[in-house]
Amino acid sequence: MAIINLPFYVDDYPEEVAIEPQTAVEGDNVNLTCRATRYLYTGLRWLDSNNETITTKVSNFQINRHSISMSLNLHSVSRNSSTGYKCLAFKLHNPREFRVKTAALVVEERKRPWLNQNLTDQEVNSSSTLVLPCFASGVPRPLIRWYKNDVEVEESPGVTLEEDGTLIIERVKKDDEGRYECVAKNIEGLAKTSAVITVLGVEGKSNIEVIILVCTGAAATFLWIMLIMFIRKLRKQPAHYKMGPSIIIDPEEYPLDEQNDLLQYDSSKWEFPRDRLRLGELQ
Repeated sequence: MAIINLPFYVDDYPEEVAIEPQTAVEGDNVNLTCRATRYLYTGLRWLDSNNETITTKVSNFQINRHSISMSLNLHSVSRNSSTGYKCLAFKLHNPREFRVKTAALVVEERKRPWLNQNLTDQEVNSSSTLVLPCFASGVPRPLIRWYKNDVEVEESPGVTLEEDGTLIIERVKKDDEGRYECVAKNIEGLAKTSAVITVLGVEGKSNIEVIILVCTGAAATFLWIMLIMFIRKLRKQPAHYKMGPSIIIDPEEYPLDEQNDLLQYDSSKWEFPRDRLRLGELQ
């Protein structure tokens, strides 16, 4: 391995040379990547704690549109094994000049999850919003799962699972009653807490406006149908004509012989008995 004699000064320009990631979990495999600005630097090299060039466990030199990069593969990192690594970035116009970036990888010790607070039994009103927070910590970050009566809760319309572990149920109903349990788990173990949720009140009280609106619409529709049927019935009935100073008969609507029966006729007023008729001489 070649040994590099570093200059007295060490320049760390995060906008020009950067190493990522900056955090890792103890025991994980990590790809430590050194990235530099392409229009300022032409090459990269990894050094160990003894300033010796690392030739193994190093990825191929990558050239992108705006940057150059090279990764160092670290297996099962620990607090001691991840210290002392440096990245050399050689200047584009003068390869003898370079910048040095020291890796600052923080390795966290594995820890089993723990809860910041426990759930407590609650009574909530029907149609209100239920919010159940479950804040857990651990290394690595624990995965949170919710269970209702030992059945896992999944997201659905009105049910939201936040990234921080909070369970939100909108418009709570009687079916949402039960025992809710939050389980935080990682590779080191798990932590859990539970609470019983009771829903108070009768469902649908808050929906009275919707019920009234539906009933009003149904009544209006019924009245409209009855009005249409009444108008159609009137149109089907024949027209009636009354006797008066003048009689108007419309032959276009009904034939004249069919309209005779519609005339108001009183035989006692308009007929003369034949046996009382006497013919005399005309004068």
